[in-house]
Amino acid sequence: MTSEVGPRRVTEHFYLVGEVEWLPFEQGGRQGGPPQPRGQDYISTAALPPSEIDASFVIRDWDGSQRSSARGRWLVDENPDRPLVRAGDIVMVREGARVVAHFRVTGVDGQPAKTGAPLPPKGWLSRWRRR
Repeated sequence: MTSEVGPRRVTEHFYLVGEVEWLPFEQGGRQGGPPQPRGQDYISTAALPPSEIDASFVIRDWDGSQRSSARGRWLVDENPDRPLVRAGDIVMVREGARVVAHFRVTGVDGQPAKTGAPLPPKGWLSRWRRR
């Protein structure tokens, strides 16, 4: 018995607007480089620092380069572990325990980030990545 498997596509609304930056392999990124879209969504786990709780995250509309604009969303909105994301936040996208990409949120539901948004505390990223 065979089955046809089509592209992975999430049908719900993508309410996060931003930029995805895929880390180079030398910095813990994917060995083969950024995934190529090929009409599919990229689905993995992610966390919003300083929390270390992962939830499933979906990226769409990236162009396959190291850094590009993209749209994102949590896979399951009803998940109680899904963090609240605001413009200016950086979502850490993982494959297993490795952080492979940063998704920088520039707008939520099409609303642009406000200028002058406070920056996270100095050194938060390096402390978070060492866990």
